[in-house]
Amino acid sequence: MVVMVYLIRGVVRDLSGSPIPEARAYFVGGPEPFPDMAALTNEQGEFTLSAPAPGTYRIECAAEGFSSRPTAVDVGEDQETGLEIRLTPA
Repeated sequence: MVVMVYLIRGVVRDLSGSPIPEARAYFVGGPEPFPDMAALTNEQGEFTLSAPAPGTYRIECAAEGFSSRPTAVDVGEDQETGLEIRLTPA
């Protein structure tokens, strides 16, 4: 049995476009049940989450000093989807 993995590669930035390191990106909804999982952004604000199936997922992102923000992303049959999240100061 072949298990497909769908990657959501994202970047978290502030309103000026600067990356936000150590932001927490995590799923808050999706087309199927999935285990709790989260990713921390690196120094460039980049993160990767694995989605179990195609569909629309809701990802929330939180970072110290910023308001958390939910974002919807559509994961298609491609095995990799890109996403940019902009956070506003708290």
